Amino acid sequence: IAAYGGIAMMWLWQPFRFVVVLLPLWLFLVVEGLRRQRRGGAVLALLFAAAFACGLTASVRVVRDSLEDQCLSLPRYRFSHWRDLNESVRAVSAGGEGEVVFMGALDPVYFLATGRQAVRAFATEPYALFYAGSREPLGTAADFAWRLEPSPATHLVVHASPGFAEDPFLLRQIEAWREQTPVGWELVRETGATKVFRRVAPRAAR
Repeated sequence: IAAYGGIAMMWLWQPFRFVVVLLPLWLFLVVEGLRRQRRGGAVLALLFAAAFACGLTASVRVVRDSLEDQCLSLPRYRFSHWRDLNESVRAVSAGGEGEVVFMGALDPVYFLATGRQAVRAFATEPYALFYAGSREPLGTAADFAWRLEPSPATHLVVHASPGFAEDPFLLRQIEAWREQTPVGWELVRETGATKVFRRVAPRAAR
């Protein structure tokens, strides 16, 4: 357990997802320890009752807030954002003549929604993103252009992705790129907070 926990804590990505698999074992050890102690049964029942009450209270609050605000509380991603994104990529895919290849932050989502090929709009350096405090962990606008222009992407999908650490940096990177590159891409659809741009200039050679 100590060795696995140490490896998880040293991992470049945030380690919490890897620690989750240890929770059942830790819980078993706690329960077993209490069971072997005198009056452990009463203490164990009290702990489980307290944990259940806390979990139920938190769940009720999350559901209530989600229904009131029409958004997921963790992260705060409005249901309309998903609807707008889904409608946008589906409409572009259905109206596209010839090959349509999307590029954006959630390439698997575009593929699942449309069946069209999609590519990721960024390459993450985990250390720079989570630990180094870099202001540009995804690179500069020039790095984004270097990745986008030679790519097979015919459409660029721009939208917020709350809950993803890369989200604010990618949006800022795209905004800077758009200021520096006013031609070559045109806005073809805007639904709520989702924008889709189409390539109108030939692909650049790398």
